[in-house]
Amino acid sequence: MKRIGFLDRKIFPENIAGFNSILNKDPYESVAGLIVPDKDETKRTYRITTKGLADELEEEKDKKVPIFRSEKQLSLEPYCWNEQLLFLIAAHEVRHRIQRDKNIEKFSPKDAKLIDDWLLQSIIEFYEIEFKEREKIYQQKNKSNEFIKRKFNPAEFDATVIHCLVVNKMQEKFKKMKVPLQLKDYEEIVSMIVSAIQIAGPKKSENI
Repeated sequence: MKRIGFLDRKIFPENIAGFNSILNKDPYESVAGLIVPDKDETKRTYRITTKGLADELEEEKDKKVPIFRSEKQLSLEPYCWNEQLLFLIAAHEVRHRIQRDKNIEKFSPKDAKLIDDWLLQSIIEFYEIEFKEREKIYQQKNKSNEFIKRKFNPAEFDATVIHCLVVNKMQEKFKKMKVPLQLKDYEEIVSMIVSAIQIAGPKKSENI
C-alpha cells in the first residue's frame, strides 16, 4: 500500500487514490488492483487482497525476471533488491490508472516495429510470444474464456511491458549503487520508476 500510494501521489497529486483491503480475491485478479466506481468517475481506489498475500509474495520473489543485456542477449535473473517486487506491483497498478486517467496510447505487440528503443522493442517482442504461450497453457487447463480474456487484454499487455521496463531499469541502476542504499539512491530509483510508468506507446495510424 505504501509503494502504490507513494507512486500514485507523485503522478496524481490532485486526486490521490484511497485503499480497500479485502480478505478473498476474485480468482481472475492479482493481489492488487485499481477500482473505478460506476457512480463516481473521479474517485479512485486500489484494492489489496490480504488472505495469502505473504505466501504469494514469497512465492513470487523466488521467480526470475527477464533481463535484456543487449538486442540479442536475454537472461532470467533473480530480483536484485528486496524492495523491487513491491515497487513492481505498485508500478503495474499505477500504470493501469495512467491508462485510464491520462488516456495515453498503450503499447501493443505491433509496436515493436514502430519504436527505435531496442529495450522496449525486445520487451514487446518477448511478451508477444509469452502471452501467446501462456494463453495456450490456460486453454489446455480448460480455463474459462472470461479468465483468459481478463488475463490477456490490451491493458494487461501494456502494464506488463511497463512492468518489465521498470525491472530492467532497476536492475541496471541497482548494480551501479553501493549497499546499503542512501536517500539519494532511493530518490533516483523513484524518479526512474515515475518516468518509466508514464511512457506512452507510439500513435497508431488507422491502418495499424
